Amino acid sequence: MSDTYTDLRQRMIDGDTTITAAQLDKARRDEEFAGLQAEADAAAEARTAEQERQAALAALRADAQALAEKDFAELQKHYRTAVDSLRALRQGMAAFNRDQYRVQAEASRRLLDGEDFGQEIPAQLNAEFEVDRLINEAKSTAIPWHASRLHDEETRALIAEARGEGVA
Repeated sequence: MSDTYTDLRQRMIDGDTTITAAQLDKARRDEEFAGLQAEADAAAEARTAEQERQAALAALRADAQALAEKDFAELQKHYRTAVDSLRALRQGMAAFNRDQYRVQAEASRRLLDGEDFGQEIPAQLNAEFEVDRLINEAKSTAIPWHASRLHDEETRALIAEARGEGVA
């Protein structure tokens, strides 16, 4: 039979005369102690969880502080090199396009005079397209699928191999 305070009280109300004051008092104290123990356990768990949360926040703050103090000198050097290289590439393409335009104009003038030129003139370079291609190549480690006139022979060979060209 159950000996909780509520059960003992109800049995007494229902006419059980064997229940003593000491039994009621002990059942009430046991229930109060068990409830208090459960509250203490929950509070201890909450304190532990808060300590763990505070420790995680402290570690995160330390990581954020380390990022804030990060020396960007190496990245800045690479950035400057990339900007300088891209600027030189664009200037080189502009010079090629000026030369191409000059040769194309002279060839057109001569062809109008009926003279056979006998040589194909390369098309101009599309600087915006080539820069976009360059940026996309830099974003990936994958071998590009289409070669540019600006790719070196080694890169062109890698592209051909990736496409299965020239493989027996």
